[in-house]
Amino acid sequence: MISTTGPTSQWVTALSDALDEEASLLGQWGEQLEELSSAILGRGDRDLEELLGRMECTRRRQREGETRLSAASAGLARALACDAAPGRLSDLIDRLGDAQRDRLEPKRRRVVEQIALVRRTHLRSAVLLSECARVNRELLERLLPKTAPLTTYGAGGRVSRRGGAGLISTES
Repeated sequence: MISTTGPTSQWVTALSDALDEEASLLGQWGEQLEELSSAILGRGDRDLEELLGRMECTRRRQREGETRLSAASAGLARALACDAAPGRLSDLIDRLGDAQRDRLEPKRRRVVEQIALVRRTHLRSAVLLSECARVNRELLERLLPKTAPLTTYGAGGRVSRRGGAGLISTES
């Protein structure tokens, strides 16, 4: 345990602020992923476009926040005379005095919890998108006649398919 005064205290404050910002941004990510799922289900194209714009803005802020968090963590490590890049933030926090540890540890745990929440929400959104793509492919295969080639685009690029006996004639 190291007593923290002077420059170390400044880095603790910077790290505390960065952890607060990180938790807030992760909360926004979770909310936006929930909105994305709702917009997909509700087919709100205008809402979806606006949401994607907000998500891009949050992504940029997230990258900037991660840079500040890394800088504060590295600065605190230097002030505590640790390795410049500690393996884990919890190890760095354990080196602090009781007051600073008690200040930072709940914030670190909050960030970890937010990350787990965002991962679950992201997985649900990805499964929803995958299922929508599967249903769309099946609809196209059933609606279009066997003789008409069908081109779809997936994650791997262009895919041509031949549908079964279709319900709609694509010939005019």
